[in-house]
Amino acid sequence: MPSAMLTFHQTATPPLVLEGTVTLPTRPTPAGAAEAWAKAENAKGHVCACGCGGRVVVKPWHHCVGIPRFIRWHQPEVCSAWAEAENAKGLHVCACGCGKRIRVLPRHHTTGIPRYLRGHYERRRCSRD
Repeated sequence: MPSAMLTFHQTATPPLVLEGTVTLPTRPTPAGAAEAWAKAENAKGHVCACGCGGRVVVKPWHHCVGIPRFIRWHQPEVCSAWAEAENAKGLHVCACGCGKRIRVLPRHHTTGIPRYLRGHYERRRCSRD
């Protein structure tokens, strides 16, 4: 009696072997569509979000990646000025109760001002009945 050995022809599916690259079909965009879109967006007059009043020039590649909110180099200046103004107010104190001031950094403009200093945590109170 022959042994119960499986051969390639008796398996349910052959092994999958991928060679080379696979290119998936994409929907072709009409020639000049991105340029026409950029021209229409520039006509709308997008303004820099820093408050300077400068116009953001929309480029054709912004159709894929999005229209920038700021003119180049305007965001860091705004964030630095904002951080200096927040530090001058002196309102941000660690919430753990130590009373130390939190130094506001420009990155906190996007991430938010922390409630605690590094290494400080909320004091937990146990209620014993």
